[in-house]
Amino acid sequence: MNKDKYMNIKRIIFISTLISTLLSAQEASKYYASIESGFANIAFVKNHFFASRGERNYERKSNLNTDFDIANGNSFAVTFGTNFPLTFAGANSMKIYTKVWHMAAKASSSSNFKDNGPNEQYGWIMLDNSKGVGTITTNNVLKTNIEQDLKYWGADILFSLEYTLGEDAYFSIFAGPSYRSNHKDTNIKGNFMGDSPTVNLKEKISENLFGAKLGINYNLKFKKKWLLNMDFAISQYRKFATYKGAYTHYFAPNYTNINRKLSDTQSSSGVDLGIQVGYKLTKQTYISIYANYNYLSNVTQVSYGSSLQTDPTASVLSLVNDKQFSSVHGLKLNYMF
Repeated sequence: MNKDKYMNIKRIIFISTLISTLLSAQEASKYYASIESGFANIAFVKNHFFASRGERNYERKSNLNTDFDIANGNSFAVTFGTNFPLTFAGANSMKIYTKVWHMAAKASSSSNFKDNGPNEQYGWIMLDNSKGVGTITTNNVLKTNIEQDLKYWGADILFSLEYTLGEDAYFSIFAGPSYRSNHKDTNIKGNFMGDSPTVNLKEKISENLFGAKLGINYNLKFKKKWLLNMDFAISQYRKFATYKGAYTHYFAPNYTNINRKLSDTQSSSGVDLGIQVGYKLTKQTYISIYANYNYLSNVTQVSYGSSLQTDPTASVLSLVNDKQFSSVHGLKLNYMF
């Protein structure tokens, strides 16, 4: 047995023993779990590979609107928690719970840009920023296609102090470590109608965010059957991002291949808002409709620079930042045991 496998087994035994010890020490505690499934929508950062360019020096005039920066997909989440027999800070009870969630979404867009004459040109910059490629004749058309595949997931371990607000309501404050992972695979294609230059750029952006979350929650039961739950949280992360780009350019009869790698480290802030309305099916089970909204202040975007030597970004492929929003709407099943 190799050393890594032996260490992994030791970790699993340690974690299992710790969990068993915690659970056995809480005979009077109640445990709860929930499963969520819904439709996800991610408003991600736009791709700016294609651009309107100058005819003489191929300078970048403006970014072309070649993708719709909206991806649709699905989401799944699992939560497991328990009450502690002890509490502090004047709270009526204390809980610890963990939540793991995952979103997967895709987007696709195609566009055409027609060169109508002088002072108008559409194209792209080679991935090493050595030169630009663009329409060279009137009525020449740039055709673009961009496919986006996004994976966004995370995990939180949160401690919650709950304060009773009467018989059927409570208010809680929660905090704990938080992790998020943001991955985007992009397949970019472009070609000129009636001419041979063709480009294919495959990009991978991976982000790992480590930080902490702080929030508040309000829970109300009414008419013995219904449940209203709302929560709001802020978070702070350290983001570690990597970029890989594989560029292939075909201009008959020649091929040009360029590979690039970049990395970046930044801070990022998050905001989460959630609301659910549930109905009591049994003494231990609620079924709910829910909506979750998430904001990230700093998500990686690629800047493709310019081939114009007087441009400050000339010959610079770099990672910059933009914002990302996501939302999930679906059904949630809560169970107490």
